[in-house]
Formats: sequence, C-alpha cells, structure tokens
Amino acid sequence: MVVVAAASVGGLVVNSAASTSLQRTEAIDVQVVGIREDVSEVAVSGTAFLVTHLVKDATAFTAVGEEADDELANMKASPGLNPGEAAAAASAVRAWGVTSTSRKAVLVVGAGGASAVQVVLRPVFEEQMNESLTEFTAQLTTLDDLISADLAAKQQARNIAQTASATAVAAAILVGFVAALWLLRQLKERQEAVRRRERRLWALVERANDGILVMETGGQVTFATRHSMRSTSAAGLG
Repeated sequence: MVVVAAASVGGLVVNSAASTSLQRTEAIDVQVVGIREDVSEVAVSGTAFLVTHLVKDATAFTAVGEEADDELANMKASPGLNPGEAAAAASAVRAWGVTSTSRKAVLVVGAGGASAVQVVLRPVFEEQMNESLTEFTAQLTTLDDLISADLAAKQQARNIAQTASATAVAAAILVGFVAALWLLRQLKERQEAVRRRERRLWALVERANDGILVMETGGQVTFATRHSMRSTSAAGLG
C-alpha cells in the first residue's frame, strides 16, 4: 500500500506540473486570440470613424485600442511565456506602439471639424494606420506560431506524464498484490507450523506415562488424558 501511495503521489505531482504549464500557455493563446480580434476591430472602427465622423465611432475606436493596450500588457507579463515567446511578445508590443501615431492621426483628421487639408489627408492616414496594424499583426502571428508549437509540446508532455503515472500506479498495484500474496503465504505457513507443534504437543501429552487431569474450581474436569482416566477408574473415582 505504501508503494501504491508513493506512486500515486508521484504521478499526481508530475501530472500537476505538466497540466499547470499547459494551462498557462493555453491562457496566453486565448489572450493572443483576443488581441487579434481587437486589432481587427480597431481597423474597422477607425475606418468607420473616417467615413461617419461620429463621436460614438471615435469613442469605440479609442476604447478598443485601450482594450488592446491592456491585453498586450497582461500577455507580456504572463509567467507562462518561455524566452522565445517573451522576445516575440516584446516585439509585438513595440509594433503596437508604432500604430499609436497613425491611430491618433485618424482621430484628428476624422473629426467633423477637421480642416480641408486634413480631410484630403484622410485616405493617407487610413492607409498608414492599416499598414502599421498589418505589421503588428505579422508580429502577433510570429508569437502565435511559437505558442502553438509550445502548446503541442506541452500537450504531448502532459500525455506522456499521464501515461507514465498510470503505468507506475499499475506496476505499484501489481507489486502490492504480489507482496500481499507472499505475506498471506507466510502467514499460512506459520499457522501450519503452529498447528503442527500443537499436534506434537498433544501427542506427547496423550502418550505421557503420568496422568494429567485439569479441573475447575468447582471440581468439573475440563481435560484428562487416557492414562489419567484409567488411573481414576482403577481407583474407583470414575
């Protein structure tokens, strides 16, 4: 049982470590998906604002940009990033910072009170914004590829750990079963040895020349050898 318990605990520790590492990487992967969606929304809402010049579109454009800021900061600080992923995340953050200039310019030239020159420059700033967002998306794709490879490796490591743990527990159970059978056999052999000694002792008592008689306090006989019974009969006590 101690072997089984040790194997189970060891398996749980290995599985827990592999699962925790996998869960951290999966969380980062979810963050990357969310950031990619935000970037797409930035491009759409920015273009919409340049067309409509409405405050609500400007507000939506700004809000989704700030949301991407927060998600990028959280992702960069994630403890689940390996060195390669951390470097790729830093590059993505820098690329996102570059988009800030064109995004701010879109807010200026897209406003309803923009000057004639700014109105003319709207297509230019829209193209600059889209180009910077495309570059950022490329950096994000590089990070995403690294995370996907890391996920596959960690999933394989977890599966191997689970298989090894199950095998170790099964082997421990088998060892425990064999040990139990061995102990049971030893116990039976000892019991048989005790019974053999008891039979030999009983035979010695039965064959003793001296009579052996065991009586309770009230005079009731609880044990008597044949010799003692013959002796009491001859003496007229039977």
